[in-house]
Amino acid sequence: MVLDITVVLLALLLMVLGCIRGFVKEALGIAGLVAVVLFTISHGDYFSEMYGARVRSETLAEVFSRVTVFIGSMACVILVNGIIIRILSPLRHSLLDRVSGSILGMAKGLVLSYFLFLAMETFLYIFAPYPKHDLDTRIELPGWFVETYSYNVFSVASEYVGNVVSDDTYEKITLIVRSFLDKKRASHRPGKYEYSDEI
Repeated sequence: MVLDITVVLLALLLMVLGCIRGFVKEALGIAGLVAVVLFTISHGDYFSEMYGARVRSETLAEVFSRVTVFIGSMACVILVNGIIIRILSPLRHSLLDRVSGSILGMAKGLVLSYFLFLAMETFLYIFAPYPKHDLDTRIELPGWFVETYSYNVFSVASEYVGNVVSDDTYEKITLIVRSFLDKKRASHRPGKYEYSDEI
């Protein structure tokens, strides 16, 4: 029920925002965000060497590099979109622009809801109760999450998308994160060591 309500509210909110912003602004915003993400994926390590000279961790240097590329490319996209919106200003705020913006906004809300669903599912896989000495036992998600309309719809959507993140991947992530958390707890309690899963 909570997931269903969240999906409906998010879709309605973005539909209203899409109506206010209009189709032109919504479409440019989505196209710009996709371009920024793709550019960050392909050129995200551009500043890795620069940050690597200042921080010891290669992972941290790569994270800083990708954040820098993302922020810089996003600033450029915002400037370009601002210019395009000014050029296309005569086409904005018409009835067609607002109706199309509402439809696009609702579609964006459903896509964001799907990513929210994936984040919640991953979180629940990580922190769901599990038998420590029987790692072959399959992790079961709580009923309040599984027994919803949204779960059924988004599960079907995941199959059509290609199941990029499989159940086995979720369980591997779960074991890795739990092992990390167990080690953290043990380090905060000197002299007492908790069970740590072998991966």
